[in-house]
Amino acid sequence: MSRSTDDTRLQTRMCYNVYALHHAFGRCYQAAFGDTGFTYPKFIVLLALDESGPMSLGDLSSKVGLEANSISPMVKKMSNFGLIERVRDTEDERRVLLSLLPYGRTVLEEAHRVVNAGWSELGLSDEDVAEANALLARTRGLLEQKKPQLTMTIPERDVDD
Repeated sequence: MSRSTDDTRLQTRMCYNVYALHHAFGRCYQAAFGDTGFTYPKFIVLLALDESGPMSLGDLSSKVGLEANSISPMVKKMSNFGLIERVRDTEDERRVLLSLLPYGRTVLEEAHRVVNAGWSELGLSDEDVAEANALLARTRGLLEQKKPQLTMTIPERDVDD
């Protein structure tokens, strides 16, 4: 793999650019969703349920990349708001299946409308977006399957410093 010879600069670090992009997305989506109480994490939960259909909390957690204990309170609120339904699995009473309700689908359609309008304002081509998505997905996959060969150790501190 070829890297910049100056990989100590912040702007040349892919991790920094992804981190900054994550925050830029958050600001963009929050502005688009306004004061509705709808958030990006709720958006991806609705997207996942719309894409895959009913699933358990654990499966949803894996699909959206959030821990089950952090997604659980949000799912409960979304259920109370009428966006999703939580029902016991008839095959395994211990499992709760989550599914998108009609109102959740309506909210998701409105979110799509607003988000798509924002994307078109950026001027990125479909090819640009597809290339960026492919690179990000490939990088994420590589990172998730490999542990670093080295781990950092903090050097001893010179008390005279």
